Amino acid sequence: MDATAPTLTIDSPADGASVDTATPTVSGTSDPGATVEVFVDGAKVGEAVAGGDGSWSFTLPDPLPNGPATLGVRTTDAVGNVAED
Repeated sequence: MDATAPTLTIDSPADGASVDTATPTVSGTSDPGATVEVFVDGAKVGEAVAGGDGSWSFTLPDPLPNGPATLGVRTTDAVGNVAED
């Protein structure tokens, strides 16, 4: 049984970065075919599926709130292993 957590990176926006748009695109890499969930301040706002090369991206559907916001992602591979960032 595969119990290894999938890989997960967030390439954009960078950790601690300010963004100049209210609906930024979040992107990174994970295991090919993994489902990547995107969160703003702890609330799920959507998901993407990593492509064959592991890349994924998701544009926020709603504007970010004024002031600081925390983006997070969680990925789940085909057998249910999870990784968060």
